[in-house]
Amino acid sequence: MSNETIETSSGTRIPDAGTRQRATRVRSEGAPYFAAPGPWPRWGMGFQLDSEARRYLTATSLGHDGAGGQVAFADPDHRVGFAFLTNEMEAGDDRATRVVDALREVLAAR
Repeated sequence: MSNETIETSSGTRIPDAGTRQRATRVRSEGAPYFAAPGPWPRWGMGFQLDSEARRYLTATSLGHDGAGGQVAFADPDHRVGFAFLTNEMEAGDDRATRVVDALREVLAAR
Protein backbone atom coordinates (compact mmCIF):
# COMPACT_ATOMS: atom_id res chain seq x y z
CA MET A 1 0.00 0.00 0.00
CA SER A 2 2.85 2.44 0.68
CA ASN A 3 3.82 2.29 -2.99
CA GLU A 4 0.25 2.77 -4.26
CA THR A 5 -0.02 5.90 -2.12
CA ILE A 6 2.48 7.66 -4.38
CA GLU A 7 2.55 5.63 -7.62
CA THR A 8 -0.09 4.25 -9.95
CA SER A 9 -0.26 0.44 -9.80
CA SER A 10 -2.34 -1.52 -12.29
CA GLY A 11 -3.98 1.75 -13.32
CA THR A 12 -4.98 2.68 -9.77
CA ARG A 13 -3.61 5.09 -7.22
CA ILE A 14 -4.89 4.67 -3.66
CA PRO A 15 -5.72 7.29 -2.51
CA ASP A 16 -5.94 9.84 -5.32
CA ALA A 17 -3.94 13.08 -4.97
CA GLY A 18 -6.84 15.12 -3.56
CA THR A 19 -7.69 12.52 -0.94
CA ARG A 20 -4.02 12.16 -0.01
CA GLN A 21 -3.73 15.92 0.45
CA ARG A 22 -6.78 16.04 2.74
CA ALA A 23 -5.68 12.93 4.66
CA THR A 24 -2.21 14.30 5.35
CA ARG A 25 -3.31 17.68 6.69
CA VAL A 26 -2.43 17.75 10.42
CA ARG A 27 -5.53 16.82 12.43
CA SER A 28 -3.97 16.03 15.79
CA GLU A 29 -0.70 16.90 17.49
CA GLY A 30 0.57 17.64 20.96
CA ALA A 31 0.23 15.91 24.29
CA PRO A 32 -2.26 13.02 24.41
CA TYR A 33 -4.96 12.81 27.08
CA PHE A 34 -2.81 10.47 29.14
CA ALA A 35 0.46 11.69 30.62
CA ALA A 36 2.92 10.37 28.04
CA PRO A 37 6.26 12.15 27.76
CA GLY A 38 7.05 13.96 24.50
CA PRO A 39 7.96 14.21 21.78
CA TRP A 40 4.52 13.36 20.40
CA PRO A 41 3.48 12.25 16.93
CA ARG A 42 1.40 14.27 14.48
CA TRP A 43 -1.59 12.70 12.77
CA GLY A 44 -3.56 13.22 9.60
CA MET A 45 -6.66 11.14 8.84
CA GLY A 46 -5.40 7.61 9.41
CA PHE A 47 -1.76 8.44 8.75
CA GLN A 48 1.08 9.32 11.05
CA LEU A 49 2.95 12.34 9.69
CA ASP A 50 6.58 13.39 9.92
CA SER A 51 7.26 14.81 13.38
CA GLU A 52 9.93 15.02 16.04
CA ALA A 53 8.52 11.78 17.47
CA ARG A 54 8.84 9.89 14.16
CA ARG A 55 11.10 11.24 11.46
CA TYR A 56 10.34 9.99 7.98
CA LEU A 57 12.10 11.33 4.87
CA THR A 58 10.36 14.66 4.29
CA ALA A 59 7.42 16.73 5.52
CA THR A 60 5.26 15.06 2.84
CA SER A 61 5.88 11.51 4.13
CA LEU A 62 2.91 9.59 5.51
CA GLY A 63 2.81 6.25 7.25
CA HIS A 64 2.57 4.57 10.61
CA ASP A 65 4.90 3.03 13.14
CA GLY A 66 4.12 0.20 15.49
CA ALA A 67 5.11 -1.69 18.59
CA GLY A 68 8.43 -3.47 18.47
CA GLY A 69 10.08 -1.00 16.10
CA GLN A 70 8.02 -1.55 12.94
CA VAL A 71 7.49 1.37 10.57
CA ALA A 72 6.04 1.78 7.08
CA PHE A 73 5.62 4.97 5.07
CA ALA A 74 5.47 6.50 1.62
CA ASP A 75 7.26 9.64 0.51
CA PRO A 76 5.83 11.39 -2.57
CA ASP A 77 8.81 13.75 -2.91
CA HIS A 78 11.28 10.88 -3.30
CA ARG A 79 8.71 8.45 -4.80
CA VAL A 80 9.69 5.85 -2.19
CA GLY A 81 7.63 3.30 -0.30
CA PHE A 82 9.41 1.86 2.74
CA ALA A 83 8.67 -0.80 5.37
CA PHE A 84 10.79 -2.12 8.22
CA LEU A 85 9.41 -5.14 10.06
CA THR A 86 10.82 -7.10 12.96
CA ASN A 87 10.01 -10.56 14.23
CA GLU A 88 10.35 -9.65 17.90
CA MET A 89 8.65 -7.19 20.24
CA GLU A 90 11.46 -5.30 21.95
CA ALA A 91 11.10 -1.95 23.65
CA GLY A 92 13.57 0.72 22.59
CA ASP A 93 14.43 -0.86 19.21
CA ASP A 94 15.88 2.00 17.16
CA ARG A 95 16.94 0.03 14.07
CA ALA A 96 14.13 1.44 11.91
CA THR A 97 15.13 4.99 12.88
CA ARG A 98 18.75 4.29 11.94
CA VAL A 99 17.78 2.74 8.58
CA VAL A 100 15.45 5.66 7.75
CA ASP A 101 18.21 8.13 8.71
CA ALA A 102 20.64 6.32 6.39
CA LEU A 103 18.06 6.28 3.57
CA ARG A 104 17.50 10.03 4.03
CA GLU A 105 21.27 10.63 3.73
CA VAL A 106 21.53 8.52 0.56
CA LEU A 107 18.58 10.30 -1.06
CA ALA A 108 19.95 13.73 -0.09
CA ALA A 109 23.23 12.90 -1.85
CA ARG A 110 21.46 12.21 -5.18
